Amino acid sequence: MKLQFINPQQNTITVVKLKNFEFLPLFYLFPKELLQEKCPDLVDMPRSIHSILTQEEWFTTLASDYFLQAVCDITAFFVWPAFGITTFMECFSGYDPMWRLAHATQLWEDAFEKMSGITPQGLANNLKAEQEWIEHDEFKI
Repeated sequence: MKLQFINPQQNTITVVKLKNFEFLPLFYLFPKELLQEKCPDLVDMPRSIHSILTQEEWFTTLASDYFLQAVCDITAFFVWPAFGITTFMECFSGYDPMWRLAHATQLWEDAFEKMSGITPQGLANNLKAEQEWIEHDEFKI
């Protein structure tokens, strides 16, 4: 994803391409308890963009397939019950239309972005702002 970073002191705009950055707003909507359960490696990921961009470990994590897979899996975990299906998602193949819809991460990213008002460019515009953790019952469909 391409982002604009504006530096008013130098009167410059820098355009940077950051892999998986578009999924960070969705990631910030995951409750801490859920991350501890599903992806404990990501619980300590900084809650500010500045910290992610200045710490190589987290910058690399953000750009990794592991991060993308974690966001996809946790999102599917949450949207699956909203379909009204009582069977476990694992009972369906990756070719099943319902399974594919649950794993359509970009679709859910867009929906949650509209619901929360948190956008990738908004995060980039406020680099040092810490994103608050939300409660488990706040993150539901």
